Amino acid sequence: MSNFNGGFSNGISIRGVPVLNAHAGNVFWVNSASGSNNNNGSLQKPFATLDYAIGRCTANNGDLIMVAPNHSETITGVGGITADVAGISIIGMGVGNQRPVFLMDGAATVTFVISAADVYVTNLDFASGHSNVVTCFDVTGVGAWIDRCTFRNNTTNEDFLSCIKATGADNTADQLNVTNCEWFTVDTDDAAMISFVGSATRVKIMNNRMRSTSATAAQMSPARPARS
Repeated sequence: MSNFNGGFSNGISIRGVPVLNAHAGNVFWVNSASGSNNNNGSLQKPFATLDYAIGRCTANNGDLIMVAPNHSETITGVGGITADVAGISIIGMGVGNQRPVFLMDGAATVTFVISAADVYVTNLDFASGHSNVVTCFDVTGVGAWIDRCTFRNNTTNEDFLSCIKATGADNTADQLNVTNCEWFTVDTDDAAMISFVGSATRVKIMNNRMRSTSATAAQMSPARPARS
């Protein structure tokens, strides 16, 4: 709060420590420890689930969803999380074992769907809670960016066949960026870290790391070559 006319649109700082950062869009918080979907989504009153927070966002408004350290969710069903609001950013907080964890469970068809354009997801940990989950991310939106996410088995034989799959027709996953992600699996039948069903343009896949015992595993497996 300030009695300065108009406030401080660029934020204020004390000895270089940021106190307030201005942001054009809405900022929502998600925290399984203290959240409820009856809350308003503020830091003090966070939502409980990521999918609910996505539904509160406004398209192309620059909205942010901050997922708190140690947040934990179990996701079930096709589109258990669906990013269907364009231009949002989903940011996991915390490092190491404090990163938000999403257990993809219930059936092999469970997915995190990105269907809207220009969705950014970073710093989340995904564990497969079911055998041969077909894919964690189902990308059918242009301009999706998946960054610094980890994909792993919850236990032996609970695995992702593919971590990220562009399942739509040609060009529905154009401009897909996958950067700084990691995939760890010990199952021998897993297929590919990143898979394309149709062709795509301006795809960027950089600085990802994969550790697998599968004879068929590949960093990227296009049904047809992606167009640069």
